[in-house]
Formats: sequence, C-alpha cells, structure tokens
Amino acid sequence: MEPARESIVRHFELHLERLKGILGLATEEDETSRPLAEIERDLSRLEAECSSNGTLLPLIAMAKRFGLTEPECDVLVLATAPGLNPRWRGYAEQATRYGKLDVAFAVEALEKQGVGLYDALALFEQNASLRLHRLIQVFTLGRAEESQLLSHRLQTPMRVAHALVGREVLDENISDFTKLQHPTGSVDSIVLIKGQGEAVLKQVRQWCMEHDFPAGAGRGRALMVHLRGGPGVGKTSLARAIASELGLPLLEVDSALLQSLPQHLAASSVEELFSSASFLGALLCFESVDLLASGGAAQSRLRRASEEFSIPVILIGEAELAESSGLVWRSQIEARLAAPEVDEREAIWKRVLEHRKVTSDVEPGLLANQFSLTGAQIVNATEDAHLRSAAPLTQDLLTESSSYQLRADLSQFAKPRSTKLTLDDLVLPPSEKDSIKEIVAACGQRA
Repeated sequence: MEPARESIVRHFELHLERLKGILGLATEEDETSRPLAEIERDLSRLEAECSSNGTLLPLIAMAKRFGLTEPECDVLVLATAPGLNPRWRGYAEQATRYGKLDVAFAVEALEKQGVGLYDALALFEQNASLRLHRLIQVFTLGRAEESQLLSHRLQTPMRVAHALVGREVLDENISDFTKLQHPTGSVDSIVLIKGQGEAVLKQVRQWCMEHDFPAGAGRGRALMVHLRGGPGVGKTSLARAIASELGLPLLEVDSALLQSLPQHLAASSVEELFSSASFLGALLCFESVDLLASGGAAQSRLRRASEEFSIPVILIGEAELAESSGLVWRSQIEARLAAPEVDEREAIWKRVLEHRKVTSDVEPGLLANQFSLTGAQIVNATEDAHLRSAAPLTQDLLTESSSYQLRADLSQFAKPRSTKLTLDDLVLPPSEKDSIKEIVAACGQRA
C-alpha cells in the first residue's frame, strides 16, 4: 500500500477506534480495501458528527476547535493513541515545534511511556508555545493527588486543578456568584448614544487579535475595560453585546456577593475566576465593581490577577475608579456611558418607534422633552405600551408608559403630610415607649 494511503487509513482507524463508542458507529468491512476518496468522505462525516456531539470532546472536534493544521492533527493522533510505540516519542517531542499544537497531548504521550511527570513538565515548561489552559488538560488521570501537582507547578487554583484532573467540566456552576452566558445580539441592537459601543468593541477586538485570544489565553497582562455610568445607560447590555460580537462566552460576576465572602475566600475566588475565564476562553465581567474597588482582599487579588492572566476583563460601575484602588492605571479602555440629552433622546425615540404602528399624533420630540429617560427606559416604555394595547400606539399611551419608567418618582403615589403626635398620645406599654425613645435618640445622634 502506498505510504500516503496507509497514513490516511491509519489516521482513520485511530479516530474510529476512539469515536465509534461515542458516536455509536461500527464497521465490519476492511477499510484498507476502500477507495481513498471514500475514506476521506467518512473522515469528513465523522468530523461533522463530532462537532454536533459535544460529549467527551472527540479528537477531531477538539482539533478543529484549536485550529490545528493537518500535520498537527497527525501528531495529536499519534500522541493520544492507545498502545504507544516507542518511535512515537520523537513525534511527541517534535510536536512542540508547532506554534498552535496542544502541547499537553505531547506531554501525555511521554508520560505514558514512563517519562516522569516532573521530567515531562520540565521538557515543555520553557517552550514558547506552552499555554496554561491546554497544558492542564494533560493530567486527566482521575487521581485526586494530581490536583496538588497541578496547583503547585502551574499556579492554578486547587478547585480548577481538581476539576480538570477529575474530568469535570467548568460550566455555569463555577460558583454561586457567577453566571456563564452565551449572549446573542449585536452592538447595533443596543440603544446607546451613537458611536459609544462601536468604539469600545473595536478596541477589544483589536486586542483579541493581537493576543490571539482565546487560543493564546495564558500568562500575561489582562485587558481591563471600565464601563461606567448611571443605572439603565446600557453598561451590562454593551458587555454582553461585545461578547456576542466576538463569539465569546461571558462570565458575569456579582461583585456584591463576592465582596460579602470572608477575606481569604474572596481572594481565592478572584483567582479562580480568572483561571476559569482563561480556560474557557471567556470574557470576564465584574458587575458593580465599585464595591470591589473600595478595598479588601478581593481588590488586591484583582489587581494582581490582572497582571497574570492574558484575558479581556470588563469592569462595570457607576463612579470613577478611586486612585487608591490601584485599578485606574490598569484600565486600558474607559468609556463613560452618559444618559442621552434631549436631541439624542428624540433620535432614540424615532429609532425605537420606526418599526412600530403609531397614530399620527405621536411626537417623539415632545416625549424626549417631557421625560429624561435612558435608551433602555425608552425601549421599555415602548414595549410596555405595546403590551397594554393591540391597537397602534398613541401619544397618551406612550406618555403614560414613559412615566412608569421614572425612577424614585413617588409623587403620584404619596403625599407629604405633617403630624403633631407625640409618644404621650400613643397608648403603649411603658417598656415599649422607652424602647422607642432610645431608637429616636440614637437616630438623632446618627444624623
């Protein structure tokens, strides 16, 4: 059999041996007697099935995910095939010459041949193509003691190391204060002042291209993006839209819950979040970062992690970052999302109502002057009016819906009243009156 044909047949057999149990495929015929084109067709079919079958991340699907070239795939198959041949050690060592090759599989090949775990690591630790989120996959041996080695040698949090060693999957259950999302939508769909979202997206995309993210995630300096502004201006929506535009998952963090943890646990959790985002190739987003910037162990660990993990991080808050937080000079991109002015509100109203059925009396300019709403509030007001009436939207209906969007406006629900009652006018037990007096006195001192 010609060498090229033999190579493809062997390539096919190795994949089939690993995949037929996963995909429920079986074959009784002699693959070596089949035409080359037919075998290549079957390889393509297996690739398609592997892509649609997410269980166990089959080899071909993983190769496509990491963007490996054809020779790199060959080395990957040789390095992970059962029954390793001693001559394949040379292939495994040559694997490090490929810039994108998953070095972890080459290390695993050496380890299967009796090379010590520390020796195998030492062989690749200085390699330029070494990437943390790939190397940690090598130790999927199911033995808990390997977690300590991972954590110590690769500076990986114990929970992440244990999850990988135990063949567990990092998903949306990373912690109680995080949420892993796969957002959809575009920056154009977010109602912002013209140009705000596009400028931030352009800079983040440029950074990802320059740092080969997520394929090149690992050690390095993070990209820190600070989005600030009042409630409802679209900070969180913009973060999700950026992740969607870049095709990345979004790991959202509730900073309030994170800050409420004990100091040592909050610090280790921040490190775990950065490691998880690096491994998942996700965009990390801290909501209400003002709470973290106020001080504490979590803030210190956030500063340090931003110098250790080469991932994009979005900080969302309402105020400027304090100089004392140490996060100001680490933020390469800062965008203040302001509430729209009258003319901008009018443009947003026109844009939102463009595809709605409205009556002739609707005046976007009047709505813009009457209510100081953000873009999100204008969208909500329009949706509320649409849900309350199947008929075309009227000016009165939009006015009423807009009034519901105003925050902290209690004038329509409450009226100020004065009272001349004293404690002596109330029929209460003496002990309760004394308690009330203590509370009133304490309030006066606090004020």
